[in-house]
Amino acid sequence: MQVLRKKAADMGVILDGAQLRAFQIYAEMLVLWNKRMNLTAVTRPDQIITKHFLDSLSLLRFLPKNRFCKLLDAGTGAGFPGAPLAIAAPFFEVTLMDSLNKRLTFLNELIKTLSLKNAVTVHSRLEDAGRTEEYRERYEAVVSRAVARMSVLAEYCLPFAAAGGYFYAMKGPAGREEAVGAEGIIRALGGRIESVEDILLFDGMSDENIRHTVVIIKKTGKTPVRYPRRYVERKKL
Repeated sequence: MQVLRKKAADMGVILDGAQLRAFQIYAEMLVLWNKRMNLTAVTRPDQIITKHFLDSLSLLRFLPKNRFCKLLDAGTGAGFPGAPLAIAAPFFEVTLMDSLNKRLTFLNELIKTLSLKNAVTVHSRLEDAGRTEEYRERYEAVVSRAVARMSVLAEYCLPFAAAGGYFYAMKGPAGREEAVGAEGIIRALGGRIESVEDILLFDGMSDENIRHTVVIIKKTGKTPVRYPRRYVERKKL
């Protein structure tokens, strides 16, 4: 956890003792629960710190600073990046949404164990929740570390962002190319690519740099009611 504290501080994220303890418990629970269900392929402590915790916390440089922010983690999986953001930024209100209930069973236990008052889970497919009044255009920030290609990810995530809000898509090194290819659908969804930012993390075990990108999309207007299309509709195209 001292490694996490130092590397987070290098990114401008200051973690206190209680937050470091929360991350330690998170890592321990992730490894334990992963023996029962497939939550992550990353189980070495050093890789959990770099590839899960620090990668998630790298978003904080782009998110609102030291104030309330209603944030949705779309397709959260084992809680990344939303749960680390909830730990590091207690002034955020974080919704962790996923279609697989077993993942949310883990996250609900994590929330209970850590007494995370600012995090809740929602069991739903993104294309279904994005059509409901309860969730559609309700969030200042939408984040996702999903593996879907940018055009699909934007269609599923931008409907959740309120006008003037942002969608932060965490992508691999090819994020810039994906963003260019998705510009048309992003405009159709009421968004505009504001920037594509590079994230560089150092893996101390392998002595390699891990490169990622964050595609930052501003929600400039309402998403047309036909979006997001359901899976069966997209499949027919």
